[in-house]
Parts: sequence; C-alpha cells; structure tokens
Amino acid sequence: MLSHIGRDFVARAVSAAFPASAIRDNLATGLRCAARSGNWPLVVRCVELARAAQTYEGERFDSVLLDFADVPIALLGAQTMADRLLYDGRTVMPARVGLQMCAALDAAGAVAPWGEYMTAFQHEDESDNTSYGEDSDRAVSLAWLRGRLRLSAAYRGTEEEGPGQDKLSAPVSLDTIAQRLDEHGDQSVADAVVKALLDTVGTDAVTGLLPRLLRLNSWCRKG
Repeated sequence: MLSHIGRDFVARAVSAAFPASAIRDNLATGLRCAARSGNWPLVVRCVELARAAQTYEGERFDSVLLDFADVPIALLGAQTMADRLLYDGRTVMPARVGLQMCAALDAAGAVAPWGEYMTAFQHEDESDNTSYGEDSDRAVSLAWLRGRLRLSAAYRGTEEEGPGQDKLSAPVSLDTIAQRLDEHGDQSVADAVVKALLDTVGTDAVTGLLPRLLRLNSWCRKG
C-alpha cells in the first residue's frame, strides 16, 4: 500500500472523484503503516497530503463538482460517479448539493443514492436557516421531485402506501405537481418536470399531467 502514496496521491484520488473522507482515511492508514515501519519521510508526506485533502474539502469542492458534473461523468462514467457519492454507506457532501448531483447522475442513467441524500436533506433542513436564493431553491426542489419520482417508480399505479413503503417512496400525486407548476412554474421548470417524469415514470405520467395544467396554453404560446 505504501508504494501507492506518491506526491500526487491526492491529485490522482481527486481526479478519480473519490471523496475527501475516503482520501483522508486512506492517508491515515498509510501514516500508521509508515510509522510502524519507521518510514518517517513517508509519515511527513501523509500528513501534508492529508492537509491537501482537507483544503480540497474546505474550498467547496462539492459545488465545483456540481457545476462541472458533466466532465467527470464523461470521463469516469455516470455509475462510477454515483458510487462515489457514498463512503461506507454515508453521504460525502452537503445534502443540497448531493441531491442535485443525484439528479444529474439519474438523468445520465445511473442509479443514484437518492434515499441517503433525501434523508440527509430532511435532517439538515431542520436546522438550516440559510437563504440560498430562488434559483438554488428551485434547483433543489426539482432534484427532490426527481428523487421522489424515482423512488416511487416501484409503486407506480398504487394509490396507497404499500407494506414497508416509506414516505419518500410513496406515489407522487400528479394533481400536486400540476398545482405547484401552476402556482410557481415557468417554461424552464415545466420542461424540467416533464423530463423528470419521462425519465422516471414514463409517458403515461406526462399524458396524465398535461390536462391538469391550468396554464398549459400560456406556456405553449411562449414556446
């Protein structure tokens, strides 16, 4: 293992989209092994590399990763990126960003860890008083909807919650979606919702949604 900890260890790990927590844990293991063998130069290297990993995490790598998500998806593959969103079953970035990453990966065809990030978002949202702005809130709301649709796909066609089904995977009401679109949506939001429905549930859901939209005609005229 120690032979793999070169000066570019963190750079290679970052380029492979490993989270900072995983990088630090591997460096900690390497440091202990180096100390037991008396390899003090490598101990120093592990300490400095751990600082680099901390800087990587502290400088909001998650938001940068989201802004350029298409690059690692193209280089590493969508499912590899989705697998990197969890480390030992735990989320590796703030839930708001994680939800949007899940949405990007879901749209790219990957199986994203929706349940973990939606649960984390619920917990974080209880104590988060930060104002992120309308655009950010809209992006998170659309990601949340895609996650709900994806998790509920297994229960499509049911009206009531099934045995063992939690609230996140309960069927999503098209009436509720239509009402929110009618009250708060615009063309870009409508397009995103329709794409999410097509990707997760299918054409029947879109066909069922369209008659419910009171502002459908106005959106069509603007388009």
